[in-house]
Amino acid sequence: MSRPRKIRQVQFPPRYDSFKPCGIPTQELVQIELTLDEYEALRLVDEQQLDHETTAAIMGVSRPTVTRLVESAHNKVARMLVRGGMLVIQGGDYQLNGHLYRCPKCRIFQERLQKLRPASHPCPQCKESNLVEISLPAVQA
Repeated sequence: MSRPRKIRQVQFPPRYDSFKPCGIPTQELVQIELTLDEYEALRLVDEQQLDHETTAAIMGVSRPTVTRLVESAHNKVARMLVRGGMLVIQGGDYQLNGHLYRCPKCRIFQERLQKLRPASHPCPQCKESNLVEISLPAVQA
């Protein structure tokens, strides 16, 4: 019997939850699911250029787990690009720690570690006070 999976810490939800080739209807594409913990490992290692040890500490998992997550994410992104599938970011064993807000007027994003009261934290670009929090389900199995 295997031990239960550790909940992986994810700082911010992705800005977009799917990616697909332009001009091809969604129903014609194979869906490739990238889990939120794979997304977070990819974001930290490739986009933020952190080493696996640091990424492991941030996500609350072991270094080998980060390596497995990054390898799986690389494989799925490559499959999507080469075969022309639709990459959907969802699921995984995660806990969301940060908050992501989008301005409905100018459409820019803001990442925050604490929940905002939008009236007291307007959009830095257009000063709109009705920021929309982009949220995901708390933890999925």
